[in-house]
Amino acid sequence: MKRIYFISLCLLLSLQIFAQVNPPTIRCITSDTLFFNPATNDCGPFLSYQISKADNENGPFSLLNTIDQENIDFYLDANSSNQISFYLIEAIYDCPSGGTLSSQIISNRPPEIATLQTVSVVNGEVVLTWDPSPSPETVFYSVFLVTDMGLQLLTDTPDTTFSDINNNPNQEVLSYLITANDDCGIQSIFGDPVSSILLANNVDPCTSETRFAWTRHVNTEKQEIWGIDDNGLNVFITEVPADADSFLANDIPNISLSAFFIRAYINENLGLFADSNLSPATASISTPIEEIFISEVQTLNDNTISIEWCWNQDAELISYDILSNSASENNITSESINGSLSTTVNEELLLSNTQDQVYTIQVSSLDVCERTFDSPSINSIALNVTPIDDSIFEINWTEYENIEASLQNYFLHEVINGEDNIVSQGLQNSFMQERVSDGREACYYVEAIAEGSLLDGSTKSVSVISNTACSRGLPIIRLPNAFNPYGVNNIFRPLVGNTSVIESYAMSVFSRYGELLFSSNSPDQGWDGRDGLREMPQGVYTYLVTVEVLGGETILRQGSVLLIR
Repeated sequence: MKRIYFISLCLLLSLQIFAQVNPPTIRCITSDTLFFNPATNDCGPFLSYQISKADNENGPFSLLNTIDQENIDFYLDANSSNQISFYLIEAIYDCPSGGTLSSQIISNRPPEIATLQTVSVVNGEVVLTWDPSPSPETVFYSVFLVTDMGLQLLTDTPDTTFSDINNNPNQEVLSYLITANDDCGIQSIFGDPVSSILLANNVDPCTSETRFAWTRHVNTEKQEIWGIDDNGLNVFITEVPADADSFLANDIPNISLSAFFIRAYINENLGLFADSNLSPATASISTPIEEIFISEVQTLNDNTISIEWCWNQDAELISYDILSNSASENNITSESINGSLSTTVNEELLLSNTQDQVYTIQVSSLDVCERTFDSPSINSIALNVTPIDDSIFEINWTEYENIEASLQNYFLHEVINGEDNIVSQGLQNSFMQERVSDGREACYYVEAIAEGSLLDGSTKSVSVISNTACSRGLPIIRLPNAFNPYGVNNIFRPLVGNTSVIESYAMSVFSRYGELLFSSNSPDQGWDGRDGLREMPQGVYTYLVTVEVLGGETILRQGSVLLIR
């Protein structure tokens, strides 16, 4: 134990023997006075402070004065002038040999500037970093914000970084200045101001190009554009020239990005860079018109066709045309759009002849980017009713044509006295309908039902409804082949039924030489075998019956009749 104590004591004594004498610390220098903190040494008694001066930082230094009071903390250099001088102080103690250290060398000029390196936006706050002032007397730094009203002191700090939490870098460019300060309140001059990078981006809705514009950071040697994805991860976009303050990008990664920022490298080797504010990624891309689906075409009885169509709702239409063409007619109905359209658009087209003509219909659209899109064409259906006789109708219609949807079925409707019934369904486009000849009008129309697929994968029905055609059938016309003016069948005239469909009637009787013997415009008036008051002899005579049917059809009955005496 005594041996260990002895060894420790020897070590302590050897350290004291060779301990170096610490100098005082020069705090600052005013125009003629040095302020310093006294030295602290316990190796021996204090003897003096020796103050030396030189005109050059590298010397030679000359002894200026000696102070023999240990608690003195300043020195007045009465012979100082306006020229720059350099000072150092040594503390002299009666200590074993170990060497005396000099204080740092301080000049009487203000502290040298601290170089503001980066003004970066980090998590929505402005973070400043600067290089320390090379002046050893610097004890703190003052951070100023440059405003329209002048300089605003933000903080005094001994650090070389500062976060400005009170000013918003997303709204304006923020400029800052730094001064170095010594303990006497002497400030350095201002260095160059450094501003934050304010970024804005705008997406062209038609070309999907993104235009970036920003204020440049000073001393930039390299710049990059970055994005932030929905997970908060940084995504590299592209490098831009160091002197650029705008860029047009058309190859943004096809991922969801929430914001963009600029990264400016002040010294890439040292990893020294500044980031801009986060500029939100705008979502104003204009979706092109990709689909127009005509879901209904209905032919009305007033030469009007009603259509219904839909389109991909994320596209921005500004106008559309509806083209309707037939064998004898071309029409364009143009509409400008004010505001937004509903999910389904309804239009009525006034045309010339929807009873007999088939119209090819197409919707042509124009969007905000002046891109056009035309729907597939679809045809209307023209239906015709032809009476075969008084009780049988032949109904036929033009075929369904639409490449966007496949035909599922035809439904043929019969309407009598307002009662609507489906009398046939299938894929044939003709039908023979037999009904009781009661003089009532029967009307018919056909509905084609089809089904198509939309771009989103869903299906949608298509309905094409024809015109409505009506008929009461044909009149019943039966004529005898002989008559006897003095018998039971004494008048020659036709037996006419279903007379409600007759528009006009005419009957003529001729001799075998073509001489007109009789004519009548009424089915109730017949020939009595006379030519005026003269009785015609027994023989064969010819007749012609002409009946105009409602709807335009003409029925002719021509033959011969035997007059019996």
